[in-house]
Amino acid sequence: PGRRQTGRMDDMLQVVAFFGILIILACARGLADPQDLLRQIDRFSGVGGYVAAIIMRFALGIAALLAADASRLSPFLQVIGGLSLLAALVLLVMGRVRFVGLIGWVAGFSPSWLRIWLLFGMVFGVALVWVTGIV
Repeated sequence: PGRRQTGRMDDMLQVVAFFGILIILACARGLADPQDLLRQIDRFSGVGGYVAAIIMRFALGIAALLAADASRLSPFLQVIGGLSLLAALVLLVMGRVRFVGLIGWVAGFSPSWLRIWLLFGMVFGVALVWVTGIV
């Protein structure tokens, strides 16, 4: 906020904000129709979706770590960056078969329980956008 941000840090702040907006939109869609969201997620249970899940977590982790010093709350993005990289590694180690099992487990949640998780997801997305200082 008080510092002038240029180059790579600015770009990484935008990447973090972009992920935050994607999370907000996905959660909002899920709140409107949890079963439709689960159908969409189920489409990502193939190899492409598994690889995309790993790449997205890796990209968010790197962007958060690189943007942390220029953000409103550096420790928050450092933790999110570390956790995102850890999540990418865990998904990689667990393999696609267990990834599909995880999707199936979440699909078994009741719509009310799923909506509670989606509300937390929206708050997380808003926090990602806010911490960048872009909005």
